[in-house]
Amino acid sequence: MLNMLAAGHETTASALQWETHALAEHPEAQTRLRDEIQAMLKDTPGPGYTELESLSFLNNFCREVLRVWCLGNTPLLRRHLSISAH
Repeated sequence: MLNMLAAGHETTASALQWETHALAEHPEAQTRLRDEIQAMLKDTPGPGYTELESLSFLNNFCREVLRVWCLGNTPLLRRHLSISAH
């Protein structure tokens, strides 16, 4: 998660856009992520750095979004076309 937030405001906005897209495309991931966050919030009044780092699904989800949808200038459509052309 820290990797995503430290990259800069433009890159962070792009990452959040792709994460929102991924959650919309995968409602099971959205449910799992919500459950993990709600479970963490039951045990603590508010999340700090330690609590955020303990959210393994959130951290893995963010890393996967960064891996699948690189935050460069490559449009999603072009990536799908180049993959399906092979």
